[in-house]
Amino acid sequence: METAALTLLFGIFPFGQLLRLQFDKFALHPIDMGVFLVVMLSLTKIKGKHWRLAVPLLSVFVFSYLQSLFIDEASAGIVGLFYLVRIVFYILFFMIIWGKDYLSQLYLVLVVVLIFGYLQYLFLPDLRFIRLWGWDDHLYRMVGSFLDPGYFSILSVIGGLVSYYYFLRRRSNWYLLGLIGFGMGVVLSFSRAGYLAFVVGMGMMAFFEKKYMHLLAVLVLFGAAVIYAPKPLGEGVNLGRVYSIELRAENYKDTAGIFVKYPVYGVGYNNLCAYRGGSSLNHACAGADSSLLYLLATTGVVGLMVVSGVFGKVLDSVGGEGKGLVFSVVGAIFLHSFSANTLFYPWVVTVAAVVIGRSLR
Repeated sequence: METAALTLLFGIFPFGQLLRLQFDKFALHPIDMGVFLVVMLSLTKIKGKHWRLAVPLLSVFVFSYLQSLFIDEASAGIVGLFYLVRIVFYILFFMIIWGKDYLSQLYLVLVVVLIFGYLQYLFLPDLRFIRLWGWDDHLYRMVGSFLDPGYFSILSVIGGLVSYYYFLRRRSNWYLLGLIGFGMGVVLSFSRAGYLAFVVGMGMMAFFEKKYMHLLAVLVLFGAAVIYAPKPLGEGVNLGRVYSIELRAENYKDTAGIFVKYPVYGVGYNNLCAYRGGSSLNHACAGADSSLLYLLATTGVVGLMVVSGVFGKVLDSVGGEGKGLVFSVVGAIFLHSFSANTLFYPWVVTVAAVVIGRSLR
């Protein structure tokens, strides 16, 4: 039953935001329901040592929600409870796939995500109309089914790292082709955070695998692709653009201000939109352009300490020949999270859980 539920989850994954169910005050993603199904079918399989890691995480998120009910500006009630349930199930999902290998299935899913990206870029490059539904508009940028070049780029980065990992072990040119395809997906997203994540991720892989000439070749080709990539119209393809930097700086300031006001426990997990008094129809309302600031603003210093401590223990349990892939993916995601709420994006969380989980002892 667990395998069937995971198959359903992986089948839903590539459709990204296209299957999003938007309600008055919150959004429901079918991938959430897939995770929910996996957890409900396998909850009894979570081992005691995994519960000892999960309980501190669950406690800090539950407590942050409960105390937020006494903050007038942040009281999200049922909406906040919904997002609390979501993060609880993703934590349990990670514990369930601890030590299990689903990397090959995940890789196929990421290939489908990439195919969707190329189809969108070739046949629907003008996405300025999605602004009508609360999304940022995009022109001649690869966003795929996620409607966001930043998140599409980090999924492509991870796909490229897995391609390279398999190429080194299976010596099949299909994986080399996959690396090229994912690399071009990152390039055509025109996401500068994606570019940095790709370079850092590949650098870490080269370090662990001691393939420094491979890294040099990848960097030269990637740099050439960035320089010569088609940049027909729009500010979004201008790598020297500053408007997004200004908006991000403003978001940093706003989120940091919330943390300064509620530094110990924050305003409650994913209660930022309620605190700001915004509409959930604006897809940026509940987020922050930095996962670190997001965690601080919603769970405070206590939340940061607990999450960091648990994650450190998880990384200490990583072993085997997949260690390089794990740390490369983690490094890429962590760097990317300084420009987007990457650490809490459901699809990235799912991918990270699968990649890390298979190498845990």
